[in-house]
Amino acid sequence: MRKMILLNPGPVCTSEGVKNALMKGDLCHRESEFSTILSNTRKKILQAFAPDGNYTTAIITGSATASLEAGICSSVSENKKILIVNNGVYGERISRIASAYKFNKVELKYDWCERPDIKQIEDTVSKDSDIEVVVMVHQETTTA
Repeated sequence: MRKMILLNPGPVCTSEGVKNALMKGDLCHRESEFSTILSNTRKKILQAFAPDGNYTTAIITGSATASLEAGICSSVSENKKILIVNNGVYGERISRIASAYKFNKVELKYDWCERPDIKQIEDTVSKDSDIEVVVMVHQETTTA
């Protein structure tokens, strides 16, 4: 069988194991097997990212924009600010989301092929004690 490689944005090339798993029957989200998979996935996320913390996880089904919106709208306290390091399409999207929620925002704009200036970011944060959240997209498939 000839191997196909997709070159559109996102992680689109899947292993043979994933392809074979997709050939099985559908799994309803109300089945106990689905609940077990979801629970185990949440536990593994915590093990990887917060092994010593008192945190929980929320798995969001939706687009990257849905995840961005959920993260942004739940992370900025009232009367605090979000610093957006805007370096591409998703940086613009984050800025629009913050505006839609009427968050106080500080925005540092960089061209998508320009490396953000860490000194400028540090200075901005150190000079404004109201900045509670700093957000930046590290690898953006839309402009990569």
